[in-house]
Amino acid sequence: IHIIDLNKTIAGLEESAAALKAVAKSGKKIMFVATKKQAKEIVAEAAASVNMPFVTERWLGGMLTNFQTIRKSVKKMQSIQKMLDDGTM
Repeated sequence: IHIIDLNKTIAGLEESAAALKAVAKSGKKIMFVATKKQAKEIVAEAAASVNMPFVTERWLGGMLTNFQTIRKSVKKMQSIQKMLDDGTM
């Protein structure tokens, strides 16, 4: 059994909304994440409407904590794809 205090939930949501507004006003990026089937489309549309990054498919381990390695892997993949496309591979 789960008991949810809606008064605390509302206060927490308002606090979170204020923090997100401050981040957005400062020009920083906010990553939207939703991997549940019911939320994927809604989150993708919301993120696209404010030009922010989003993830709606499987979340890769280390995507935030090890972003440099992930970025290097993506660049390598793009390089390989380019070689396949132009026939240099």
